[in-house]
Amino acid sequence: MSDAAQDREHMRVERILMTAVEQYNETGELAESCIGRTLNVSEGGILLEVHEPLPFMAKVTLSLAIKEDIIKADGEVVHLRKTKDNKVEMGIRFMNLSENDLRTIKKHITR
Repeated sequence: MSDAAQDREHMRVERILMTAVEQYNETGELAESCIGRTLNVSEGGILLEVHEPLPFMAKVTLSLAIKEDIIKADGEVVHLRKTKDNKVEMGIRFMNLSENDLRTIKKHITR
């Protein structure tokens, strides 16, 4: 395990899922959206592979499907990195995650 992985606050589990991400403007209208492939998920957030990222530090709303469960959560884009195949890895930190959604995530990452 790398030193970076040991320093993480939450364990990350690789999950290949599709996730919808939406960014709304100050009036509540949809400003931008994208769909990404979730590379990993933790109690603290997700890492998505996308073609067109949302802006760094953008406040977003996520719709994440994990098997039969759907999690809707607020988040913030905290990481962007271009990959070798011209896609972008976009890290999103969960914000204001409900206790029910946190339990659902824990249920799936501990399997």
